[in-house]
Amino acid sequence: MTRESSPLGQAWRSHVSGRAEVALSEFQKIASTSPEDLDILYGLGLAQKGAGQKADAEATFQKLAGLLAAEPGEEEDRNRIEMLRRMVKQQLEFLRGVHG
Repeated sequence: MTRESSPLGQAWRSHVSGRAEVALSEFQKIASTSPEDLDILYGLGLAQKGAGQKADAEATFQKLAGLLAAEPGEEEDRNRIEMLRRMVKQQLEFLRGVHG
């Protein structure tokens, strides 16, 4: 199975193409088997936000922020982890109405 044809790839494609409810369903299914996967949780939060589920999106991003805070980040992953931390903070600020 290629990355693009994987369930995660399909969920991201649904999200990018604006099919919020389909993406949400796909991300929820994937997250149920990998509840602490950073990439899956980020996608789930975006899908929840896209589907208008603000409180759920905020809770998902808050969970992700907690996981990222505990993530030591291996040398090769430090930049990726730091980028995810900034992106999650930005999403939380947006959902909470904090801009600037």
